Amino acid sequence: MSSVKPAPLQRRERKKQNRINRVRDVALQLFVEKGFDSVTVDEIAETADIGRATFFNYFSTKDAVLRSYHFWIYDEIHEFAEGLEGDSGWELFHQYYRHLTRFIEREGDRYRMLHGLLNVRAALRADDDGRYQRVFDHYARFVARAVEAGELPEDLDQPLFTEMIRDVWQGNLQNWVLQRRPKALEQRMLRKLAILFSIQRGAA
Repeated sequence: MSSVKPAPLQRRERKKQNRINRVRDVALQLFVEKGFDSVTVDEIAETADIGRATFFNYFSTKDAVLRSYHFWIYDEIHEFAEGLEGDSGWELFHQYYRHLTRFIEREGDRYRMLHGLLNVRAALRADDDGRYQRVFDHYARFVARAVEAGELPEDLDQPLFTEMIRDVWQGNLQNWVLQRRPKALEQRMLRKLAILFSIQRGAA
């Protein structure tokens, strides 16, 4: 039995996306090696072996490259979290942070570079088409599951507790970026999360 071949349009779109990803990867590597402000579009195009016009077919600016990378990270996180299932909120958080920390560790200096630019380049903080909210909604789902499973008190202020977990994660991530302690990222986040859970149980 012969296999079904992809439609020509699908093949073209896939090839185009592969080229875009390659240009982005080349640009990110240059940003890491030389610093974002020191890299020119011409240098990216030359290193990626494309014309300057081709670069602008894919990305309107250098900031657009970073924005694409930033959104890709959120999409990867959302896709993983969306499929998570577990009997308890703690189990969901454990799976989530285990995956998230290892994902960020694999990105390494590319993520550190992006993180360092997020607070100084307004273009990276522009409308994210709901990506940030979707990821935050997963936090809320995990907290709700923890309440249902009796791991957290029923009268818990769930929105506030969800924000607390998010804030702890962001602080933990900031420390990892500044201190370059990749092996501590997952351990420290889960320890801090356990303390938050313990405090809430004790306050019930």
